[in-house]
Amino acid sequence: MRNQNVRAFTLVELLVVIAIIGILVALLLPAVQSAREAARRSMCQNNLRQTLMAMHSYEGAYEAFPMGVSNDTGPVLNLPQGDHKSWVARVLPYLGEPARYRHIDWDVGAYHAANNAVRQTSMDILSCPSWPGFDGPGSSYAGVHNDVETPIDADNNGMLFLNSQVTMNDVQDGASYTLLLGEKDFITTHSLGWLSGTSSTLRNTGTKLDADESRPWRSSNRSDLLEPPPWYKDDPDFEETGDAEAGDDKPQDPLYAAGGDTDSPRAVGGFSSAHPGGVQFAFVDGSVTLIRDNVELEILQKLANRQDGAMVDSDDF
Repeated sequence: MRNQNVRAFTLVELLVVIAIIGILVALLLPAVQSAREAARRSMCQNNLRQTLMAMHSYEGAYEAFPMGVSNDTGPVLNLPQGDHKSWVARVLPYLGEPARYRHIDWDVGAYHAANNAVRQTSMDILSCPSWPGFDGPGSSYAGVHNDVETPIDADNNGMLFLNSQVTMNDVQDGASYTLLLGEKDFITTHSLGWLSGTSSTLRNTGTKLDADESRPWRSSNRSDLLEPPPWYKDDPDFEETGDAEAGDDKPQDPLYAAGGDTDSPRAVGGFSSAHPGGVQFAFVDGSVTLIRDNVELEILQKLANRQDGAMVDSDDF
C-alpha cells in the first residue's frame, strides 16, 4: 500500500489566513455600524414624526398649537418651581397616552407631589435610540421657543413658549420654512423631565448645532449623560419641605430633592443630536428633515423665527 503524505498548514500560512480574516472583519464593521446607525436614525425620525402628528392633531382640535409651558409669570427658570407643565403633557392623548394624561393633576404644578408618579414615567417615543446613558423620564425632542439664546418667556418668536397659543395664521414665514421641534441631549443632571416646560423640552437656535455651547451645563466628558438626574434618586438624607395638602409646589419628597440649574437658571441651550452629520428637525408643514451640523447659524435662526419675514432657500439647509 502506497503511503499518502498529508500536508498541514504551516504557522506562517495560518497567520496569513487569520490576518486576512481580520482585515475582512475590519472592513465589514464600519458597514455594520453604519447600518445600525441608519436604523436608529430611522427610529428617531419616526418618533419625531409621530410627535409632530400629535402636535397637528392638537392644533386641529384647538385651532392653535399647545403652549410651550404654562406659568403665571415669566421668564421661566430652569428650576423645580412653578406650574411649568410642558407641551408634551398637553399632546399626550394624541400620542396614544390617554392614561398618562389622566394621571396628571392639572390643578397643581408639574413638581407637586400629586404629579410625582406620572412625572417619573418614561416613554420610548420621546427617546432617540442613538443617545447613550440613562433611560429615564426625559425627552430627546424639544420645541423651538426662540431664534436666539434668551430665557423662555411670553415674547419669544418661536412656535412654543410661555403660555403660547400660536395658530397657523401666525406662521407668517410659511409652514415649510418654520421649525417646530428638534433633537436635543436626551438627559442631563439638570433635566427636570418631559413634564417640565423648561430647557428639558424647549430649546432655541442661539448656537450652532451640536456645539458645546448649546449645553451650557454639560461637562466636556459627557459623564452627565451616563447618570440619572439627582431628583430621580432616593436621597435618605433629604428633609421634606412644603405642605402637599396645602398645594405647595415645592419638592415634596426625596425624588425632588434636586434638579434644574441653580447656577444658570435662565439658560436654555440649543439643539444637538447623537446622529453623525446633523440634527433632525420637524417643520410646521409636517416634514422631518436632517439639518447638517455646519448649517449657517443665520439660516437656522431664520427657520426658528416664525415671523421675521426672511426668505430661506431650501438648499441652504
